[in-house]
Amino acid sequence: MSLVLCKRGSFTALLVPFAVCAAPGASPPEEILVTARKRVERLDDIPVQASILSSTGIDRARIFSLDDYVDLTPSLQRIRNGNDTETAMLIRGLGNYGVGEPSVGFFVDGNYRAAGSFATSHIFDVERIEVLHGPQGTLYGKSTTAGAINIVPKRPSYEPSAEFSATAASDSLYRATGAVGGPLIDGSLAGRVAFSYEDFGGYYKNSLLREPVDDNRQLGVRGAMQWEPTAGLSLRPTIYLRDQEQRGFSAERVAGPRDFGGGAFRRNTSNDFSTDAAGASLSVEFAAEAFSVSALTAYNANDEYFDVDLDYQSLPLFFADRSTDRRDYSQELRISSNDDTRWRWQAGVYYFSLRTDFNQRILFSGPGGAPLSIQRSVSHSTTWSAFTQTDYDLADRLMLSGGVRYDYDIRKQNSITLTRRASFNNFSGDAAMTFALTPTTNIYASISRMFRPGGFNDGGLPGFGEEKATVYEIGIKGMPTDWLHVTGAVFNNRIKNAQNLDLDLATGVEVTRNKGNAEILGFELRFVARPVGGLTIDLAGTWLDHKYENFRALRFGPAGPTVIDFSGNDLQWVADYQAVAQADYRRPVMIFGHPITASIRLAANFSGPMAWDDFNSAFSKKRELVDLTLGLERGTWGAQFFVDNAFDEDYFTNFISGFRFPFAGSDLGVPGPERQFGLRLTWRY
Repeated sequence: MSLVLCKRGSFTALLVPFAVCAAPGASPPEEILVTARKRVERLDDIPVQASILSSTGIDRARIFSLDDYVDLTPSLQRIRNGNDTETAMLIRGLGNYGVGEPSVGFFVDGNYRAAGSFATSHIFDVERIEVLHGPQGTLYGKSTTAGAINIVPKRPSYEPSAEFSATAASDSLYRATGAVGGPLIDGSLAGRVAFSYEDFGGYYKNSLLREPVDDNRQLGVRGAMQWEPTAGLSLRPTIYLRDQEQRGFSAERVAGPRDFGGGAFRRNTSNDFSTDAAGASLSVEFAAEAFSVSALTAYNANDEYFDVDLDYQSLPLFFADRSTDRRDYSQELRISSNDDTRWRWQAGVYYFSLRTDFNQRILFSGPGGAPLSIQRSVSHSTTWSAFTQTDYDLADRLMLSGGVRYDYDIRKQNSITLTRRASFNNFSGDAAMTFALTPTTNIYASISRMFRPGGFNDGGLPGFGEEKATVYEIGIKGMPTDWLHVTGAVFNNRIKNAQNLDLDLATGVEVTRNKGNAEILGFELRFVARPVGGLTIDLAGTWLDHKYENFRALRFGPAGPTVIDFSGNDLQWVADYQAVAQADYRRPVMIFGHPITASIRLAANFSGPMAWDDFNSAFSKKRELVDLTLGLERGTWGAQFFVDNAFDEDYFTNFISGFRFPFAGSDLGVPGPERQFGLRLTWRY
């Protein structure tokens, strides 16, 4: 979903969650145009639930990372296994961790990024962040059974602009971002270059080596040009680079999921992670009188490497080093109707190719020890797709929508001991009916069905089959008054052969497997209000009832491996509820005779318990995170003083109950960030 219209000094953006760009004494809302379905439409007319952060909302909320906007999006969760190369995202309780297609597709300006670590790239020089709830398979493809996240960077403009920000905070956090852009050839060619750099000292220390276990350094650079050689034709080439060095896997031994005073981080080696990424894309758009044509070509390279102490002990016992190199190429061609008639349509084709080189060694007695196992594989994935989507106005207040997509996917893998090949093909589709209750409020009912291909685990380990999801949904979107906007939905998600992380008993290695059938019943609701000038209140929440319907798996038991029935258990990593409350108040004041805009922003995130494993043997505790920001703005300058996790809430971002490799008798927990305070300065031209 894309915000197209957000006038300064108006209340327009309140129609889009988080997109607050209204000023005190704002006028009534105007029409909002969005591109959630890859064409310009009114937000409240389409049967899609979404959470949007505009550039103004990103700036005021200090959004710089994946975790920053996850904390403001109740339907979105992230599970962090101690480092950015191992991350899982869930929308409405559906998500996976492991190899294969993710449940939540991650896109940058429409360009699909296959590696999970791409989602942890820094957020800088961004126009908006779009989180689309529920299956998006018709237009976005097979990697979106749970939903999609699209990061939309700021585009080159013919008007000169520049901006810069610098942040210093506790725990040795230093950050700088900047961008400059403007015309290169007046009226036909514009350019923009942006950068981001962060150096973070980390929250926690290794008590043996006396060094951080979660420090992080990351550099990102992006450049783009906008060329309009003739009327109706636009070309936008983009390139980017990313370099990240990180210590991670900061799991400590604890006595239980509520214990934050367990054994200190004490390992004999550093856990070093690095990610190098680069890529380029070319977007071409041509608009004729009756139709428009869009083409997107993209190439991405992502290399990940880590060294990790596997035994979590000060003794030099078990160690692993792993490298994963990915190269992907994609091409999409789409044609859309232009006329605002009763029948609106679009159709297209898509090609995607991915190569993954995987190498891992398990070593005894530290980094220079003897290899216990070696895993190597080269995997290829190739996908051809065709899709179409259409709307038809049955009456003035009634719209019928539908779409279908066909994917043909081929997987190949060569490992040390075998060669494997498999193909998957299936249809995904959706249908919806939208009815206008009033000129400003619509209701809709929809059904979506889509599939996710199976594949092979790295290193020649056993493969997994395709997953299928069916979602039934009823929703409402609109403005009952001129100062209140409401969105909400009730949904039922049924997943067959759910893909997620599991343990291979033969090797003790985590793999992706099909984990039976599951059902998620839930609702989400959001109120965005501006009762008085300068004050914006945003309340949002999601509640989920989730369980395995049919899941029996081989696990370790007291007498050795045995089949255990998990049917009826809660899904792993799914929070029962999440809620976010935000209040933003802005007021002009005079300080020493100078007009200044002062602001105060309060954001609170409430998260319910979730099961850390399929056994439901350990649950997270409820948590409440509160962030406070005080700001001053005058002309082109601004300053923000902030306190994140103001009450220093203790919580885990991941937890492993009864960890038994190589020793028994301990749990492992990955603690979340501690309280942090700092100052951010901004300048804009």
